[in-house]
Amino acid sequence: MPATNKLNNHSIFQFDPAADIAAWEKWDKYVKSNRLLNDRPYVQVLWKMVLSDKPIQLPDFLDSGLPEAELSEVRILAKQILEIGSPKDLMNKFRKPGILDPADNRVQAQSTRADNDFAVISLAPNPFAEDANYVVIIAAGIHGPGTAHAVQALAHDGLSFQDHASWGIIEVEMDTFSKDWPTMFETATYRWQTKAYTPDKLLTNLQHARNQPLGQRQGAFARLEDDILVERIRFIERLSQGMA
Repeated sequence: MPATNKLNNHSIFQFDPAADIAAWEKWDKYVKSNRLLNDRPYVQVLWKMVLSDKPIQLPDFLDSGLPEAELSEVRILAKQILEIGSPKDLMNKFRKPGILDPADNRVQAQSTRADNDFAVISLAPNPFAEDANYVVIIAAGIHGPGTAHAVQALAHDGLSFQDHASWGIIEVEMDTFSKDWPTMFETATYRWQTKAYTPDKLLTNLQHARNQPLGQRQGAFARLEDDILVERIRFIERLSQGMA
């Protein structure tokens, strides 16, 4: 999940991170900067506390062999995490539908029906590569049909990318009158949900959002901070120049 979320955060078109998930990620950076959590034994105790099905009592963890004073610090961090929500609660928040579309400046795919799904087909700079010329190709759906047909669109040239230079969001439609699920899955059709656009239009939308204060940004940019917008602008400019 952390690696997937990191790739999503760098993607031109991305799944919508809920506001409380964004807050969690900021707090997560703070937790990881804590001196104790640079050591595996303390991390292991932290997650035992968080995943415990009963109130955190310090004596229950004294057999770890760690100093009591430092265990108390870890206990405070664990209780702060649980104030945000249990691990199950946090995972459920990640399941919220919605895909940010910077070309249309909309949050697309906020709900699905029994006969459709949505997916992202996008590019992102590779955050794990030292060479900036490496990119990541993302093909991921809200559900299985979206993911499968996003990959199929790339593999079989099922979509025209002429008017979607940085790719976008697709809708997958299935025939619910098919006799069985495999047939419904295999015969599904897909099309662009993102309207046709040019790289210049995409850059204009991003630059316009960058010039607005965070609280005044709307649509797909409502919660995107300055550093993310600047990275997207530079990445799209490099794509337009052939990654030179």
